[in-house]
Amino acid sequence: MAKSKILIIEDDPTIVSSLTILLKGEYEIDSAKNGAEGLEKVDSFKPDLIILDLLMPGVDGFEVCKQLKQQDKYKGIPVIALSSFTELYDMRFGDEDTKGSLPSDVYLTKPLDPPTLLREIKEQLNK
Repeated sequence: MAKSKILIIEDDPTIVSSLTILLKGEYEIDSAKNGAEGLEKVDSFKPDLIILDLLMPGVDGFEVCKQLKQQDKYKGIPVIALSSFTELYDMRFGDEDTKGSLPSDVYLTKPLDPPTLLREIKEQLNK
């Protein structure tokens, strides 16, 4: 059986490296260092799940989610958002009617707890 594909979109190379080490045995992994590159890789890599940093220079994670959820072929891909924000009300993006809303399926704070991340990945992939 083919391994599920996970795309990591994260600008911190240390986090990318840690996630890759944690996940590479069980999943096929690819990564992108920013939102624009991540959106390009979604089309070529065709991930089953995306782990996405919300705060990146240029195209941030909020915009990546917004663009993915607007396209029928991508809106079903589960997204696990990562951020150092600890309060959901700190989140801001888009128009006034979307401020404070979270565009991802799951939100985890940094530093990451590996067992929690692994549990959320399995849960999202089994939906």
